[in-house]
Amino acid sequence: MGKKKQEDKRTRNVVFRMTEDEYGFLKLKAEKCGVTPSEFIRRVVLEKRLLYRRALIHNDERITEALNNVSKVGGLLNQIARYYNSGGVETEQIRKDIQEAVNAVRSACMKLTKEIEVEYGRT
Repeated sequence: MGKKKQEDKRTRNVVFRMTEDEYGFLKLKAEKCGVTPSEFIRRVVLEKRLLYRRALIHNDERITEALNNVSKVGGLLNQIARYYNSGGVETEQIRKDIQEAVNAVRSACMKLTKEIEVEYGRT
């Protein structure tokens, strides 16, 4: 790999603040595209094309929406884990809320699996 031309070198830093939720969402979107958060932002700002690296087995918008929602839940679960790993305090109410959320996700996944099996056959 050769040296970059002087005009191609990145010499400027851009710094801005994000909430934990925003940063988690940024990381999730960047990972889906196979790039770093910095590269993701750079491409969005410069209007370069980004491709999500998901093998599509369907063209059903309902399934795509459901998969996107499951992906968002995964990001939220990572944020919860980060909170507890950094010394966050667990209460009985928080434990109950998390269990209810996990049960709702399991139920939604089972429902989605059944719908896929009915629509596309058992995989």
